[in-house]
Amino acid sequence: MCIRDRFDTWRRIKDPAGTEGWVHSTMLSGRRTAVVTGGNRPLMRTPDEKADLVATLEPGVIVSVERCPQGQSLCQVEANGIDGWLKRDALWGVYPGEIID
Repeated sequence: MCIRDRFDTWRRIKDPAGTEGWVHSTMLSGRRTAVVTGGNRPLMRTPDEKADLVATLEPGVIVSVERCPQGQSLCQVEANGIDGWLKRDALWGVYPGEIID
């Protein structure tokens, strides 16, 4: 889910399929997540596109986003207990250029 707007205690959210709606903020967690898009995506051990492969993530997998450093094309994520780095453009729910610490 992606928060698109806020009004008082309400949040307008959008899912990967494009469906939008309003939900109360108490129904949302503070945990940042994203959805893997496209084809199978390599999860790398370090923030280097030539790093060792940790796993391959299929489209639709939900990951916890740990951080997306400034100027970095990869974000550190966790999927089912496996930590690694995934290309930012393979994630729905992370904006281009967004910094997550």
